[in-house]
Amino acid sequence: MENSCFFLALLLLLLKQSLATTFSNSTTNQLALFAFKNYVTSDPYGILTRHWSTNTSKCHWIGVSCITKHQRVTTLNISSFNLGGTLAPRLANLTFLKYLDLSFNNFIGQVPSWLGTLPRLEELRLYNNSFYGNIPPTLFNSSKLNARGMGDNFVSGNVPQEIGNCSSLENFNLLSNYLTSSIPYGIFILSYVTRINLSGNRFSSRLSSDLCNSSTSKLKSIFLAVNQLSGKIPRGIYKCKDLEYLSLSYNHFNGNIPRANDFRGLYSIIISFVNFSRSFSVFQSTFDRTNCLDLQRI
Repeated sequence: MENSCFFLALLLLLLKQSLATTFSNSTTNQLALFAFKNYVTSDPYGILTRHWSTNTSKCHWIGVSCITKHQRVTTLNISSFNLGGTLAPRLANLTFLKYLDLSFNNFIGQVPSWLGTLPRLEELRLYNNSFYGNIPPTLFNSSKLNARGMGDNFVSGNVPQEIGNCSSLENFNLLSNYLTSSIPYGIFILSYVTRINLSGNRFSSRLSSDLCNSSTSKLKSIFLAVNQLSGKIPRGIYKCKDLEYLSLSYNHFNGNIPRANDFRGLYSIIISFVNFSRSFSVFQSTFDRTNCLDLQRI
């Protein structure tokens, strides 16, 4: 009898602790979202003002999704709300967050280093805001991230070499920023990356000679237009067996025009305003027998 009472008491104690932990974690997530709301200085459509309140569960707020069992936030999608302000550091407490989309708003400030501490984050979208400064290396700590987009901001400096740690990365977009220096070789040899868009920056120097020199490469799209890249187009780029779209326009490449046989899988290649030594008429004729449907020169 005494043993039964002891085990019952122990079970009730564990249940109480479990409920307390669940409540505490849920409260932590809600406080993080309220902190985010407090850092927003412009909400022209009144979305957060009207819909983010204690009158309803945070899991029913617009843009928020949760795990049903533990009420932990897994998705924060406030794309195109036209919000303005800065990002609250307390968002780092959303440790179950998998998807974060802040694109097409008016957030300002440096790209927060704490974004790299979110252990379950798989997709990060910061497009079309006013983030500036260098990309923190901690942003590439996660091996789970499969998509990272910071296009159309004011990010500067270089792309940290730590990007090579993102073994699950599939889509990498830094279109239209102010990035400089060379493009890290590690981007092109990630096993799962299919799309790289670094157009509209200030990258210089040469591309690595053994670009895409990997039997596991799944690259389908490479966009490097409107930069300051120079030298010859590396022959390693032809080893991207799945490559379909290649844009190298408005750079300082030189040397011979690539041969058609090197681009058997391409649907579109755009190499406008590049200083090749062979004439464009020769270049164009070599592609008449390929699958390139959108060969352009402006």
